[in-house]
Amino acid sequence: MAQLFSLGGITHHNIMIKKHTVGFGAIIGLVIGVIAFVAGLSLPPDSFLSKAVEVSQSPLLPVITWMQHESHHWGSNTDLFKLLAVVLCYWTLLGLLAGLGCRLIIGRKDSHAA
Repeated sequence: MAQLFSLGGITHHNIMIKKHTVGFGAIIGLVIGVIAFVAGLSLPPDSFLSKAVEVSQSPLLPVITWMQHESHHWGSNTDLFKLLAVVLCYWTLLGLLAGLGCRLIIGRKDSHAA
């Protein structure tokens, strides 16, 4: 038997995709945030990949600058955890927005197909 069943033109698979795209996007954003944070810490500042990470996180520069002025010392672990939290929130928000966009696109495809 087929695992997918039809409900008036909408399959069970399509319903599950529409329900989970926003969460899936957030998870992907969170993973990218961890990778970007680790890459930013471990790569030499002159490397191309380090510059690419900086460019991808350029909207965070005002927040990071504000955090640096507030603490006046970036050497402690507490400050790295604050930076990690900001980076992860940024990338998770981007993932949520991407998932929401995919959900809207999938919804439009389903409404045109019906």
